[in-house]
Amino acid sequence: MSELIPGAAALGMSHWQCVTLMETAEDTFSAITSKLTYLLDQENQKAQPDTTLIAEWEALDDEVFTLGNTGH
Repeated sequence: MSELIPGAAALGMSHWQCVTLMETAEDTFSAITSKLTYLLDQENQKAQPDTTLIAEWEALDDEVFTLGNTGH
């Protein structure tokens, strides 16, 4: 059976510890994405949205999405 997380066995992590760690990471990515969505929505509702800030948040959101969907 292959490891869920490369190197986990060398660290003495059990299968269920790996599952728990992965679920926690997914929850964290979801929370970050949710907050970024909120911030983007709030900024876009302003009379003069900060387009530089929006671009930075969108790039961060893309990065979080990529990290959350790597290795599955």
